[in-house]
Amino acid sequence: MNNNKAQALFFFIIFISVISLGLAGFYFISYKYENKTRKETEEQLDILKKEKDALQKQLEDVNREKIILEDKVNENDKIVAELKERLDMETQAKEVLMGEEDSLQNELFRIQQETKDVKETLLAKNEELARLQKRLNAVILERNELRKRISESSSSDNGAEDLDKIVVSPESSVRENKQKKPPFSTEVLLVNEEYGFLVLNAGLPNNVERGDIFEIFHKGVSLGRVSVEKINDTICAADFLKGFKKDQVGEGDIAKRIN
Repeated sequence: MNNNKAQALFFFIIFISVISLGLAGFYFISYKYENKTRKETEEQLDILKKEKDALQKQLEDVNREKIILEDKVNENDKIVAELKERLDMETQAKEVLMGEEDSLQNELFRIQQETKDVKETLLAKNEELARLQKRLNAVILERNELRKRISESSSSDNGAEDLDKIVVSPESSVRENKQKKPPFSTEVLLVNEEYGFLVLNAGLPNNVERGDIFEIFHKGVSLGRVSVEKINDTICAADFLKGFKKDQVGEGDIAKRIN
Protein backbone atom coordinates (compact mmCIF):
# COMPACT_ATOMS: atom_id res chain seq x y z
CA MET A 1 0.00 0.00 0.00
CA ASN A 2 2.83 2.27 0.83
CA ASN A 3 4.33 1.41 -2.50
CA ASN A 4 1.14 2.49 -4.22
CA LYS A 5 1.16 5.77 -2.44
CA ALA A 6 4.76 6.24 -3.27
CA GLN A 7 4.05 5.53 -6.94
CA ALA A 8 1.09 7.81 -6.93
CA LEU A 9 3.15 10.53 -5.32
CA PHE A 10 5.91 9.91 -7.81
CA PHE A 11 3.55 10.16 -10.75
CA PHE A 12 1.95 13.21 -9.24
CA ILE A 13 5.34 14.87 -8.86
CA ILE A 14 6.20 13.94 -12.44
CA PHE A 15 2.84 15.30 -13.62
CA ILE A 16 3.40 18.52 -11.72
CA SER A 17 6.89 18.76 -13.12
CA VAL A 18 5.66 18.20 -16.64
CA ILE A 19 2.96 20.80 -16.20
CA SER A 20 5.47 23.18 -14.65
CA LEU A 21 7.84 22.59 -17.49
CA GLY A 22 5.00 23.04 -19.98
CA LEU A 23 3.92 26.23 -18.33
CA ALA A 24 7.50 27.47 -18.16
CA GLY A 25 7.97 26.68 -21.83
CA PHE A 26 4.68 28.35 -22.69
CA TYR A 27 5.61 31.44 -20.74
CA PHE A 28 9.08 31.45 -22.28
CA ILE A 29 7.67 31.15 -25.77
CA SER A 30 5.03 33.78 -24.99
CA TYR A 31 7.68 36.10 -23.62
CA LYS A 32 9.87 35.68 -26.67
CA TYR A 33 6.86 36.21 -28.99
CA GLU A 34 5.80 39.25 -26.99
CA ASN A 35 9.31 40.68 -27.17
CA LYS A 36 9.42 40.03 -30.90
CA THR A 37 6.00 41.56 -31.39
CA ARG A 38 6.90 44.61 -29.31
CA LYS A 39 10.13 45.01 -31.21
CA GLU A 40 8.28 44.78 -34.52
CA THR A 41 5.68 47.22 -33.22
CA GLU A 42 8.40 49.65 -32.16
CA GLU A 43 10.02 49.28 -35.56
CA GLN A 44 6.66 49.91 -37.24
CA LEU A 45 6.13 52.91 -34.97
CA ASP A 46 9.55 54.21 -35.89
CA ILE A 47 8.77 53.72 -39.59
CA LEU A 48 5.42 55.43 -39.17
CA LYS A 49 7.11 58.30 -37.30
CA LYS A 50 9.61 58.71 -40.13
CA GLU A 51 6.77 58.60 -42.67
CA LYS A 52 4.90 61.15 -40.58
CA ASP A 53 7.95 63.44 -40.50
CA ALA A 54 8.36 63.00 -44.26
CA LEU A 55 4.66 63.73 -44.83
CA GLN A 56 4.89 66.74 -42.52
CA LYS A 57 7.81 68.05 -44.54
CA GLN A 58 5.93 67.41 -47.77
CA LEU A 59 2.93 69.20 -46.30
CA GLU A 60 5.09 72.18 -45.39
CA ASP A 61 6.56 72.19 -48.92
CA VAL A 62 3.05 71.98 -50.35
CA ASN A 63 1.91 74.90 -48.15
CA ARG A 64 4.87 76.97 -49.29
CA GLU A 65 4.11 76.15 -52.92
CA LYS A 66 0.45 76.95 -52.23
CA ILE A 67 1.41 80.39 -50.87
CA ILE A 68 3.64 81.00 -53.90
CA LEU A 69 0.87 79.90 -56.25
CA GLU A 70 -1.66 82.09 -54.44
CA ASP A 71 0.68 85.06 -54.82
CA LYS A 72 1.05 84.28 -58.51
CA VAL A 73 -2.72 83.94 -58.84
CA ASN A 74 -3.23 87.32 -57.14
CA GLU A 75 -0.59 88.88 -59.38
CA ASN A 76 -2.21 87.32 -62.45
CA ASP A 77 -5.60 88.62 -61.29
CA LYS A 78 -4.14 92.11 -61.10
CA ILE A 79 -2.62 91.73 -64.55
CA VAL A 80 -5.94 90.43 -65.91
CA ALA A 81 -7.77 93.39 -64.30
CA GLU A 82 -5.27 95.85 -65.80
CA LEU A 83 -5.55 94.19 -69.22
CA LYS A 84 -9.33 94.26 -68.97
CA GLU A 85 -9.25 97.94 -68.04
CA ARG A 86 -6.90 98.70 -70.95
CA LEU A 87 -9.13 96.66 -73.26
CA ASP A 88 -12.18 98.62 -72.09
CA MET A 89 -10.31 101.90 -72.62
CA GLU A 90 -9.13 100.82 -76.06
CA THR A 91 -12.66 99.68 -76.91
CA GLN A 92 -14.03 103.05 -75.84
CA ALA A 93 -11.27 104.84 -77.75
CA LYS A 94 -12.04 102.70 -80.79
CA GLU A 95 -15.73 103.58 -80.50
CA VAL A 96 -14.80 107.26 -80.22
CA LEU A 97 -12.50 106.94 -83.24
CA MET A 98 -15.23 105.14 -85.16
CA GLY A 99 -17.63 107.93 -84.24
CA GLU A 100 -15.07 110.53 -85.30
CA GLU A 101 -14.45 108.57 -88.50
CA ASP A 102 -18.18 108.56 -89.25
CA SER A 103 -18.31 112.28 -88.47
CA LEU A 104 -15.29 112.92 -90.70
CA GLN A 105 -16.81 110.85 -93.47
CA ASN A 106 -20.05 112.81 -93.16
CA GLU A 107 -18.07 116.05 -93.13
CA LEU A 108 -16.07 114.87 -96.16
CA PHE A 109 -19.29 114.00 -97.97
CA ARG A 110 -20.74 117.40 -97.05
CA ILE A 111 -17.60 119.19 -98.25
CA GLN A 112 -17.57 117.16 -101.46
CA GLN A 113 -21.23 118.01 -102.01
CA GLU A 114 -20.55 121.67 -101.25
CA THR A 115 -17.56 121.58 -103.62
CA LYS A 116 -19.78 120.09 -106.29
CA ASP A 117 -22.42 122.76 -105.65
CA VAL A 118 -19.75 125.49 -105.69
CA LYS A 119 -18.37 124.16 -108.97
CA GLU A 120 -21.83 124.09 -110.46
CA THR A 121 -22.49 127.59 -109.13
CA LEU A 122 -19.09 128.76 -110.40
CA LEU A 123 -19.83 127.27 -113.79
CA ALA A 124 -23.20 129.01 -113.85
CA LYS A 125 -21.54 132.26 -112.72
CA ASN A 126 -18.90 131.91 -115.42
CA GLU A 127 -21.61 131.38 -118.00
CA GLU A 128 -23.51 134.35 -116.61
CA LEU A 129 -20.30 136.40 -116.58
CA ALA A 130 -19.60 135.46 -120.18
CA ARG A 131 -23.13 136.42 -121.08
CA LEU A 132 -22.81 139.70 -119.21
CA GLN A 133 -19.41 140.35 -120.76
CA LYS A 134 -20.91 139.79 -124.19
CA ARG A 135 -23.72 142.17 -123.36
CA LEU A 136 -21.24 144.61 -121.87
CA ASN A 137 -19.15 144.58 -125.01
CA ALA A 138 -22.26 145.29 -127.02
CA VAL A 139 -23.19 148.08 -124.61
CA ILE A 140 -19.68 149.54 -124.85
CA LEU A 141 -19.85 149.54 -128.63
CA GLU A 142 -23.29 151.13 -128.60
CA ARG A 143 -22.14 153.62 -125.96
CA ASN A 144 -19.10 154.59 -127.99
CA GLU A 145 -21.29 155.01 -131.06
CA LEU A 146 -23.69 157.05 -128.98
CA ARG A 147 -20.89 159.28 -127.69
CA LYS A 148 -19.63 159.68 -131.29
CA ARG A 149 -23.06 160.67 -132.53
CA ILE A 150 -23.52 163.09 -129.62
CA SER A 151 -20.07 164.54 -130.30
CA GLU A 152 -20.83 164.95 -133.97
CA SER A 153 -24.25 166.48 -133.37
CA SER A 154 -23.02 168.85 -130.67
CA SER A 155 -19.84 170.04 -132.41
CA SER A 156 -21.79 172.11 -134.90
CA ASP A 157 -23.56 174.10 -132.16
CA ASN A 158 -21.58 174.30 -128.91
CA GLY A 159 -18.13 172.88 -129.70
CA ALA A 160 -16.29 169.92 -128.25
CA GLU A 161 -16.18 171.28 -124.68
CA ASP A 162 -19.98 170.87 -124.31
CA LEU A 163 -19.75 167.06 -124.82
CA ASP A 164 -18.90 166.30 -121.19
CA LYS A 165 -21.83 168.42 -120.01
CA ILE A 166 -24.19 166.48 -122.24
CA VAL A 167 -22.93 163.15 -120.88
CA VAL A 168 -22.33 163.79 -117.18
CA SER A 169 -24.42 166.79 -116.20
CA PRO A 170 -27.68 165.97 -114.35
CA GLU A 171 -29.11 169.23 -115.64
CA SER A 172 -29.06 167.86 -119.21
CA SER A 173 -31.68 165.16 -118.56
CA VAL A 174 -33.79 164.51 -121.63
CA ARG A 175 -36.73 163.57 -119.44
CA GLU A 176 -37.17 166.78 -117.52
CA ASN A 177 -40.60 167.36 -119.08
CA LYS A 178 -41.80 163.76 -118.51
CA GLN A 179 -43.98 162.60 -115.62
CA LYS A 180 -42.07 161.48 -112.50
CA LYS A 181 -41.86 157.64 -112.19
CA PRO A 182 -42.48 155.61 -109.02
CA PRO A 183 -39.40 154.62 -106.92
CA PHE A 184 -37.52 151.56 -108.13
CA SER A 185 -34.49 149.73 -106.67
CA THR A 186 -32.04 147.29 -108.23
CA GLU A 187 -28.33 146.42 -107.91
CA VAL A 188 -25.06 147.13 -109.65
CA LEU A 189 -23.91 144.23 -111.85
CA LEU A 190 -20.65 145.64 -113.21
CA VAL A 191 -18.44 148.72 -112.81
CA ASN A 192 -16.23 150.03 -115.63
CA GLU A 193 -14.14 152.92 -114.36
CA GLU A 194 -12.10 153.07 -117.58
CA TYR A 195 -15.10 154.09 -119.66
CA GLY A 196 -16.84 155.86 -116.80
CA PHE A 197 -20.07 153.87 -116.48
CA LEU A 198 -21.68 150.98 -114.62
CA VAL A 199 -24.26 148.30 -115.51
CA LEU A 200 -27.52 147.98 -113.54
CA ASN A 201 -29.71 144.92 -113.22
CA ALA A 202 -32.73 146.60 -114.83
CA GLY A 203 -34.01 146.86 -118.39
CA LEU A 204 -36.99 147.65 -120.53
CA PRO A 205 -39.41 145.38 -118.59
CA ASN A 206 -38.63 147.52 -115.50
CA ASN A 207 -39.79 150.65 -117.33
CA VAL A 208 -36.25 152.03 -117.36
CA GLU A 209 -35.61 154.74 -119.95
CA ARG A 210 -32.67 156.74 -121.16
CA GLY A 211 -32.10 159.66 -118.84
CA ASP A 212 -33.39 157.94 -115.70
CA ILE A 213 -31.36 159.00 -112.65
CA PHE A 214 -30.30 156.37 -110.08
CA GLU A 215 -28.65 157.07 -106.73
CA ILE A 216 -26.06 154.43 -105.75
CA PHE A 217 -25.67 153.25 -102.12
CA HIS A 218 -22.74 151.27 -100.72
CA LYS A 219 -23.58 149.73 -97.34
CA GLY A 220 -26.29 152.34 -96.86
CA VAL A 221 -24.05 155.30 -97.73
CA SER A 222 -24.78 157.34 -100.88
CA LEU A 223 -21.93 157.45 -103.39
CA GLY A 224 -23.61 159.76 -105.90
CA ARG A 225 -25.83 159.50 -108.96
CA VAL A 226 -25.71 157.97 -112.43
CA SER A 227 -27.71 158.65 -115.59
CA VAL A 228 -29.03 155.84 -117.81
CA GLU A 229 -27.69 156.01 -121.37
CA LYS A 230 -28.43 152.59 -122.89
CA ILE A 231 -31.11 149.97 -122.13
CA ASN A 232 -31.92 146.47 -123.37
CA ASP A 233 -34.26 143.72 -122.18
CA THR A 234 -32.39 142.82 -118.96
CA ILE A 235 -29.73 145.46 -118.16
CA CYS A 236 -28.91 149.12 -118.66
CA ALA A 237 -25.70 151.17 -118.79
CA ALA A 238 -25.49 154.42 -116.82
CA ASP A 239 -22.84 157.16 -116.75
CA PHE A 240 -21.31 158.56 -113.56
CA LEU A 241 -22.57 162.02 -112.79
CA LYS A 242 -20.50 164.81 -111.32
CA GLY A 243 -19.20 164.15 -107.81
CA PHE A 244 -19.70 160.37 -107.93
CA LYS A 245 -17.31 158.39 -105.67
CA LYS A 246 -16.03 155.89 -108.25
CA ASP A 247 -13.39 154.40 -105.97
CA GLN A 248 -16.00 153.05 -103.52
CA VAL A 249 -18.63 151.57 -105.84
CA GLY A 250 -18.74 147.82 -106.39
CA GLU A 251 -20.88 144.96 -107.63
CA GLY A 252 -23.96 144.36 -105.49
CA ASP A 253 -24.36 147.99 -104.42
CA ILE A 254 -27.96 149.26 -104.33
CA ALA A 255 -29.29 151.56 -107.07
CA LYS A 256 -32.49 153.57 -106.39
CA ARG A 257 -34.28 155.49 -109.15
CA ILE A 258 -35.06 159.02 -107.98
CA ASN A 259 -36.90 160.52 -111.00
